[in-house]
Amino acid sequence: MKTIKEVLLEFLEEQKRDRSPRTYNDYENLVSLFEEYLDNCAFDDLYEEDQELYKEKHKNEQKEYCQIFDLAYIVPLDIEYFLGDYLINDFGGSATFVETSRQFFRKFLPWAYEIDYIDPEHYVELVEVVGGITK
Repeated sequence: MKTIKEVLLEFLEEQKRDRSPRTYNDYENLVSLFEEYLDNCAFDDLYEEDQELYKEKHKNEQKEYCQIFDLAYIVPLDIEYFLGDYLINDFGGSATFVETSRQFFRKFLPWAYEIDYIDPEHYVELVEVVGGITK
């Protein structure tokens, strides 16, 4: 199992070859913000046994959410809130950056699905939130 952080870094590494420096920098910033969001907010939605695992790893190994859990622990609401309220209200992202963020997820989700990092049912749920994915 690869963690959220590992998968995002793997995707970024691939994108470095295919994207312009500006787009790649936007993707790097986006990944950093998304990890920050998940590390600070996603814990609340965990089941009790997963919360215990998180608390133990966080306390004993100083690991954050994205260093513990895999992509199955990203729920549609995480992406929906991140692309809406978090980027606009908390971060103050421009409309252009929000659209770049949507483009990121439109590329990332099919990529992760094709490599079997996301199961089919979860993929469909996440894609519905992002929209504009034809795969």
